[in-house]
Amino acid sequence: MKRTIADGSASASVASELNDAAAGPHTAYAPETILDAIGSLERAMAAQTEWLKDWHLSVVCRNEGTDFVDSMAESCPAGAWYHGDVPSVFSAHPCFKSLGERLDRMAAHASLIARKVPGGTSLSSEDYSAFMNTVLDFNGLVQQIQHDTWEGLYYVDPLTGIRNRQHMGRDLEAERHRSKRNGTSTVIAMIDMDHFKAINDDHGHQAGDRVLKGVADILMGEMRLYDMLYRYGGEEFLICLPNTGMETGRSVLERLRQQVEKTAIDIGNGRSISVTATFGYAPLIGFETVENAIDAADNALYEGKKKGRNRVNAASVVGIG
Repeated sequence: MKRTIADGSASASVASELNDAAAGPHTAYAPETILDAIGSLERAMAAQTEWLKDWHLSVVCRNEGTDFVDSMAESCPAGAWYHGDVPSVFSAHPCFKSLGERLDRMAAHASLIARKVPGGTSLSSEDYSAFMNTVLDFNGLVQQIQHDTWEGLYYVDPLTGIRNRQHMGRDLEAERHRSKRNGTSTVIAMIDMDHFKAINDDHGHQAGDRVLKGVADILMGEMRLYDMLYRYGGEEFLICLPNTGMETGRSVLERLRQQVEKTAIDIGNGRSISVTATFGYAPLIGFETVENAIDAADNALYEGKKKGRNRVNAASVVGIG
């Protein structure tokens, strides 16, 4: 039975963390997910700025006001955001844990000052500088996480919500080095929709877009957690299967091919259609370069098309890299 797919600046103390974050992998999220997450962070940080102004007036300037001594790490807007329902766009960031540590340090320094000043104890420049340094460290890390998240939009295909070709090149180079270093195998596969032009001609380009989004959803739903899927261009996709040899790769790709074939895709107005795809695959590290491996998978795809489409076809020649 068929199933249906429905429609900054930071101090030197955090410099190494910022570098690690910038070099880390970009996880693909749907553009609307990224924008919603960034919006929630911007609102929290704007509220944090106003909160900090009130903190200075109440504590440093000794004005009457809210008690800012206890639980700053959770009661301030930044703390409420951090300890709340944080989108995975941020919680998965390599610096997210460090952000909480910076928040705790900022809270500790703030509490120390809040206890000293109202009681008449003189506030040393060292105490205040230490507090403001933690504020700058925290803000710098927030800016880096926000920047990385904005950058994630560059690596996402807006139609399908999966990784795009810009993301692919860096990932495949990294996977190639990892496979060589660890002595493991990796398979890459080119996927092309069969008779896609006819879909556009018969049903319209909006239906064609729904088919591409539907196929991406099918593939993502069936792939293993560590597999990677990219929109290569047009109606073509590329899959990277880490820790996978050619024999296992064929089994994985055959399962994906069958799932595409048996799944009806909603194209709007109460209509759904079935589509097929042809797969060509090759080993990633059996060639001199990543580009050579992609070419081999693409040639295997072309041969699969000539053999009748809707099939999984292996590269016939393995390189020397």
